[in-house]
Amino acid sequence: MSFRNFANHPWLIPLVICVLLLAASPAQGQAPPAQQGEIKVVARISKQFIEDVAAHEEISASVPYSGKVVGLYVQGIAKGRAKLSVDLPTAQGEARFVVHSHGTGETYVRAVRGPIVALGPATVPYAAQTVVRFDGRKFYLVDTTPWAQVQFQLDRVETRRGGPVGRGIGRLVRPLGQRLVPRAEAQAVPIGEQSLKTFVDGLTEEIVEKLDRTNPVEKSLNRLFPETRDWVFQLSTDSQFLQAAFGPRNSTVPNLPENPARLKDVRIELWLHSTATEAQDLVKLSKTPLAKSLIHKYLETVLPELAALAENRSLDAVGPWLVISVGAPKVN
Repeated sequence: MSFRNFANHPWLIPLVICVLLLAASPAQGQAPPAQQGEIKVVARISKQFIEDVAAHEEISASVPYSGKVVGLYVQGIAKGRAKLSVDLPTAQGEARFVVHSHGTGETYVRAVRGPIVALGPATVPYAAQTVVRFDGRKFYLVDTTPWAQVQFQLDRVETRRGGPVGRGIGRLVRPLGQRLVPRAEAQAVPIGEQSLKTFVDGLTEEIVEKLDRTNPVEKSLNRLFPETRDWVFQLSTDSQFLQAAFGPRNSTVPNLPENPARLKDVRIELWLHSTATEAQDLVKLSKTPLAKSLIHKYLETVLPELAALAENRSLDAVGPWLVISVGAPKVN
C-alpha cells in the first residue's frame, strides 16, 4: 500500500508510526547491534544552550582580599561588577567552551604596618578566561586564567591612634608613601588575581552544576542504548556546537550534512542513524495531526529529559539520519 493511501485507512497510522519508531531506535531494554565502525547517535549541544545558563546580565559581587603590599598588611572587600560571554573554539578530539568575564572592582584600602596606617581608594579592572570541558556526559571546570590591574590613590597616612599627632606624623610620611605607590600597585596584582580566580571558579562551578542538571544527553542515551556500556564518545567543537558522537570503539565519526530545517533557537540535537527511507517516512508521518501527537508522546515517554527542555521540538530527516531538535526552554 502506498503512503498516500494512508488517508483512506487512518487506523494504520499509529501502527506504522510504532513500527518506524522502533526501527529508528532500539526498544528499551534491548541492545542495538554494535556494528564496527558505525556511529549510532550524535548529540549536539548548542552555544545558545550554554549561554542560557552562563551568560547572565551584569553580575554584582563582593570579593574578599588579603595580603601584604610593600610590607603593609591589607584586608578588605572589593565590590565588583562583571559581564560574561561564551566562546566555542573549534577543536577535534575535545568538546570545550570558554567563559570570558570582565569588569571592574572598587574598594577603599586600609594598609597597616606597625603604628602606620595608609588609606586610599583602589580601582581594579579585571578579566578572566575559564575553560570548561564536556566529556559526553558531564561538564568539568578545567582552569581559570585571571588578569587584573590595580590602580591605587593614596588618600592619607596616619597613625593607628590618629589625633593631631598621628595626622602630623602622617603628613611627614606621606611623600615616602606616594613614591611607593607604583610598587604597591605591582605587588597587589597577584592578590587581586588570586581573589578574582577564587570568585570566578566558584561562579563557574555553579554554571557547571546547572548545566549538568539540565543536560539530558546521558539519560537520553542510556534510555535509547541501555546495554552499550562499552561504547565511547568521540568529541569535537565548532563555533556553534559541542558534539559527542556515540558508538563502538574505533568508529568513524561521520561528517553530518546540513539540516535545512534546523530550529533557529536550537538548544539540543540528537542525530539517530537509520536509513534514508525510514527517516523520510517517519518525518512524512509526523506531519499529520494524529501522528504528530503520537510522536511527541513517544518522545516524552522514551526521552523525557530531552522533551522536558521545551515544547518547541522538531523531527527531521537528513539523509540516513533522524534528527530530534529541541528549541528554546519553557518559560516558567
